Amino acid sequence: MVKLADQDSRSLFYRRTWKATIFAMSALCLYLVVSNLLTYVAFYTVSTLTVSTEVSADSLTFPAVTICNNNVLMDVDEDDDYALPQYLHRLCNTPIDDSNFQEAMEEISNITAEELLEYGGTLKDLVTYCDVNGVECTDEEWEAVVPGGTDWGKCWTLTPSAANSKAKGVGVDNAINLELNLQEDYFCAALSESVGLQLSVHERNTWPNPNTGITLSPAANWNLGMQTLKTVNLPWPYSDCDVDAKKYSSTEPCYEKCVVEVVADSCGCKLEKADPTQGGKESELPNCDDDDGDQECADEVISAWFDDSASCSCPAEPCSYMTYKIMSSSHSRWPSKPYEQLMKDAGKWGGANPEETVSARIYCNSYTHEESGEKPEMSFVELLSNIGGSLGLCLGMSLVTVGETVELLSVLWTRARKVRGAAREERAREERGGEMQNKAAEGGAQPEEEDTR
Repeated sequence: MVKLADQDSRSLFYRRTWKATIFAMSALCLYLVVSNLLTYVAFYTVSTLTVSTEVSADSLTFPAVTICNNNVLMDVDEDDDYALPQYLHRLCNTPIDDSNFQEAMEEISNITAEELLEYGGTLKDLVTYCDVNGVECTDEEWEAVVPGGTDWGKCWTLTPSAANSKAKGVGVDNAINLELNLQEDYFCAALSESVGLQLSVHERNTWPNPNTGITLSPAANWNLGMQTLKTVNLPWPYSDCDVDAKKYSSTEPCYEKCVVEVVADSCGCKLEKADPTQGGKESELPNCDDDDGDQECADEVISAWFDDSASCSCPAEPCSYMTYKIMSSSHSRWPSKPYEQLMKDAGKWGGANPEETVSARIYCNSYTHEESGEKPEMSFVELLSNIGGSLGLCLGMSLVTVGETVELLSVLWTRARKVRGAAREERAREERGGEMQNKAAEGGAQPEEEDTR
């Protein structure tokens, strides 16, 4: 009896231990499965970078090149066809200090994009020579743009024609060659503190952003080696990029304008980055100032805006686009005095002041191509693998055992239904027999035997 009691206690201990173990393993398995599912539906991504050195010369394509003279307005002679209106001429020749700062800012805010295009100089004045792979540029390849209001004024974008868009190779022998005349004598003094120009390279048919470009000083020959970077983002639900976008349009100017409007609505002041040529009610507001507490308000609004930038109705970027990066830049004094004299003697020097000229060569510096992409942090196959691993680790289950379990449950379910059905029939027969007996007792007759065949 003692031996049997001891065996029963052991059996009870083993059963309870196995129940606790199975419960713990089931809970751990459930946790692992749910955590993997949550990671998958969060649609996290992992950035990838691929560097290829097998790019052929035929695949090297020149980007668009945008140049912006640091001079916003050309203050030419009064008898010139492009002479400034009187108020702009006065603005250019009046020093801006504390006494007239507010008035000057108001006048600057009244400058329109049309005025910048009209009085920002002509292509012929700025570009004295241009060729792409030795083929001279045409006027049709140039376009006047105003990408940054009075920050950059009138800019010119060169988009090489399709027939001359291939670089044909790397190095300065396969380059876009530019010779530019900055015309410092006609600078709008009050708005142009330095002499030079801003050059940016970007994908064709896109809006330039001079802020991301490179500044070129005059009296120099610049060699600018660039490299391509292709960006490929995953579409929805991993990001908000547009798969069907036909061309890439930079959203940076749109977001800059949006944050200016948000600060104007919330703080009643205007950020320095506000573009007066875009109009809007912020152009009539005072600048955000530390003394009035406006700048602190603006900083708080901007910080909150970064967490909810989706509220801006800016176009979505395409999932795939090309970026051109200036990887190397070097310069030397240009022109040399012997070269200048030689060109003058040959009648090929346009009369520009050498201290106001810029020469630039833009070329591909290597056959290396970088591609930045994304991949899901967890793919559907990885999700299935992780779930299968969790089931196998915790419960010793595989697809075969899952199938067997499903089959067993279906068999048990079928048998249970049959047993419940038989029980219901048995109860129904008993109820009918009891009713017949009651009727027979009430009528004084013997109940008929139920046909059980």
